[in-house]
Amino acid sequence: MDWSDRDHEDRIFGKVKGKSRMFEGFKSGDKGFKMEGKGGEVDKRFLKGEVDKDGKTGADKAADTEAEGAEVEKTTQQKEGIASSTTTAGWLDENSARHVQSWVLNVDETAAGGWTAEQVWGFEMVGKKRHYTRRVVVRKGDDKVERARLVYDYKGEVDMEAEKEAEKAEEQQALDVEY
Repeated sequence: MDWSDRDHEDRIFGKVKGKSRMFEGFKSGDKGFKMEGKGGEVDKRFLKGEVDKDGKTGADKAADTEAEGAEVEKTTQQKEGIASSTTTAGWLDENSARHVQSWVLNVDETAAGGWTAEQVWGFEMVGKKRHYTRRVVVRKGDDKVERARLVYDYKGEVDMEAEKEAEKAEEQQALDVEY
């Protein structure tokens, strides 16, 4: 997490150069977020949690719906916050607004090579629940761009002592079965 280039090769992603770092929020000067790739303004705003992958905010989507003359009916899902899970609320500012930024450049000399992926990891509110998320912008060439937000259920910190005890119990159980 020191923003140093590291080489890696595997059968899924091929030959890549990557780097990652922890940063302190999006308005923290030198310690804040700086987009590494050559993405556009929408990519930057997406990684910063300001817009959804389509480049729109929740307010933009509401205005679009009104402009179309659609009558918005609040369903049970909307009341529970489920339907809003596709609309961004942005990053949470807890833990000093620390996030992880990852940058990967594919260096394969094949037709599949030449892509980049930039990610920001942190916590967001999704459907009124706190979730660990990753926002990813993948680019190939100048005009092929995909944006995605991966949403995970965060179960809290792992109790390492309990994990070690569970591993020992599993090992002992395996030994008992073998003999």
